[in-house]
Amino acid sequence: MPELAGDNQWWYTGSTLKSRVKHLQEITLIVNNRPCRMRHAKPGHDGRPTHSFSFVDREDLAYWIALRGQLVDIALAHPGEEQPGGVRALIPPQRGAADANANQVPAGQPETVTLCLGLDSAWFGGAANDRWSQFDCIASTVIGGAGQPVLALTRVDLRAHNRDPEAALTSAAILGIIGQHNDKRTILALDAPIQAVQRQNLPGFRPANPGPNKVQRRACEQILDRDRRAIDEDAGGANRWNPNIQPGAPLAKRVTCLLNILQGDEKEFALWTRGNRAAKKLVIECFPAEAIWAAKRLGGYAQDITATYAKAYKHQHNVWLNAQQVKRLTHDALDGFAGPSGDPNHWNCMVKQAIDWMLKDPIWQRQINQVALYRGGKPFDDVVDTMICLATSLSCARQCAHVWQDPAAPDDGHIIGPGSQTGGDCVRPFVQA
Repeated sequence: MPELAGDNQWWYTGSTLKSRVKHLQEITLIVNNRPCRMRHAKPGHDGRPTHSFSFVDREDLAYWIALRGQLVDIALAHPGEEQPGGVRALIPPQRGAADANANQVPAGQPETVTLCLGLDSAWFGGAANDRWSQFDCIASTVIGGAGQPVLALTRVDLRAHNRDPEAALTSAAILGIIGQHNDKRTILALDAPIQAVQRQNLPGFRPANPGPNKVQRRACEQILDRDRRAIDEDAGGANRWNPNIQPGAPLAKRVTCLLNILQGDEKEFALWTRGNRAAKKLVIECFPAEAIWAAKRLGGYAQDITATYAKAYKHQHNVWLNAQQVKRLTHDALDGFAGPSGDPNHWNCMVKQAIDWMLKDPIWQRQINQVALYRGGKPFDDVVDTMICLATSLSCARQCAHVWQDPAAPDDGHIIGPGSQTGGDCVRPFVQA
């Protein structure tokens, strides 16, 4: 992972390794394939932490100083795992796309040929002061027919259109894809709250920066939080896999505009309910953080993948990544959905196609010393979250998805995730969508 060599310490504030090293006292840093022993700097005189590591050996320090101002390759060694030549194995260790338990959910095909879509949508068109946040991303594939399924990815650039407040650009992109498959059943998984009962004490639409008492959890989020805690307790603790649940009520106006377009003028889209889940055109709500947690609880992730690794793609804001980092971060997040998606071989193929697409996409890359680097942040995590939405759509089409919904308040939202479980060791089983 290329970084600029600085002064006589390694400052990790802007490094992709920050979350892995900030609580450690000693590490071995790989600098251009050279292992360097390092010790965390002591807090300052005012007690504030110093976000750097010092070199233990003088020779390593001299080597680092000689590189000042140059782009160097940085990696972290795994404690205790020596490799030939004294170089330690990089974190995380190399592994296959998924381990044996990733096939826990049986592969399945939908009863009809189905167009599956995933959409990671900027609820407000992105932040006004951050042009790199002003994108939507769509993933699509057709399953149930002849031939090898092919992934299509589309970025919707909102920057030159005042952040697309009425969702005109994004809806047009979705309908354009659907127009090529009018005869097929369609399931769109959207990363945004799409159903909520109107609260008298809340505004009609969600504010972009809600103050106190301006948003509230929906019934489905209360059910998710309660049952998730029970399942985690049964598993021995959350261990950081638990999702951070945002209150879903009221809905964002831009999301409502998108849904109105999809449902109006004979577009025929229906929002998921237990009564219309077989509709020909269906919109379902997906929550990527819940999907990651569920994939863990359903045995999708390899044993050496921690929650920190699986979620690291969300913590690369304004960090420049090389191709290997992009691949590793993407695999760490997405490999866990091979089984829950309903068809591991198909999913692994989709992940490879997504990575190939990302590495060719010019919108988020630049060249430094003839090396292609990629801007971390929303241009990256958009694609990963979109793929998680697609995994949810695929799982729903194959009838192996699960749902969180309060039976006593079915109009107050639902959250669907990939993979289902009707029994087993969980205190509360995953209920099939």
